[in-house]
Order: sequence, then structure tokens, then C-alpha cells
Amino acid sequence: METRDYLHFALAEEIYAIEAKDVDEIIQSPNMTMVPTAPEYIEGVFHYRGAILPSVDLKKVLNITHESDSGKSRYLIIRPKDITIALKVDKVLGVFTMNTSDLEAPVPTPSVEAGFVRAQARLNERIVLILDGNNLIEGTKLKKG
Repeated sequence: METRDYLHFALAEEIYAIEAKDVDEIIQSPNMTMVPTAPEYIEGVFHYRGAILPSVDLKKVLNITHESDSGKSRYLIIRPKDITIALKVDKVLGVFTMNTSDLEAPVPTPSVEAGFVRAQARLNERIVLILDGNNLIEGTKLKKG
């Protein structure tokens, strides 16, 4: 039975997760440079270990309108393939391990149809939506070169 580790985090009142293997680091708010005419979900760019990374506001990508500025926002540095981006999340909750056979098909929503949500899982009586890092990059048009 195959198991995978997932990093779960809060966006507004909902819980999401991404495969832990795709997360390089979790950082606090970086010094951001705004990019004129960038899509609304791009917060800006910042310097990270010799590279310039785009910062994506995940709530805007997923059309989450509820604002929750608890001051605990973090940025997940993800590298699911050959490109690295930062995802802004409200709060990091931790890592959990789950059997892949325990994952369920997600309820159809626009985020599911766009390919951003890969599956859903049950964790401590909550539904956790498992995001697909590759499809987030593809869907936000942040492709390499």
C-alpha cells in the first residue's frame, strides 16, 4: 500500500494540502516587488536563493473571496517540476501521511474542473482538498521559458 506525505494549510476557513515532496521550504513574507500588468493572482516577485520567484496568491487562483489576515501568512516554495514558485497561504498546519487508496475523488467545482484539485481526503473530521502543484503552475501560465 503506497503512502504519501502532504503539507496541509488553511486558506480562509478551508483546509488544503499539497504533496510534501513538492515543497522546498516555508518562508515568512518576503520583500515583494510589484509587477505592472501582471495577472491579479500574482502578488509580485522576490529574490530567493539567487533566483527571482513569482508569488501567487492561492486564494485568488481558487476564487476564495473570504479574507482572513491573521498575520500568520506564509509562502510555500514549491517545485513540482522544473519551475519554482511561491504560494501564499493563510496558515501552515503541518504534515500528514495518507494511503493513496484512502484519497477520494473531489466534488466537482470550478477548481476541480481546472485541474487544481487532484483529490480529497478526510483528516480529523475535516475534508482536505489535495492540490496538484503541476496543474497550478500550468493553470496560472507560469511555465518555464
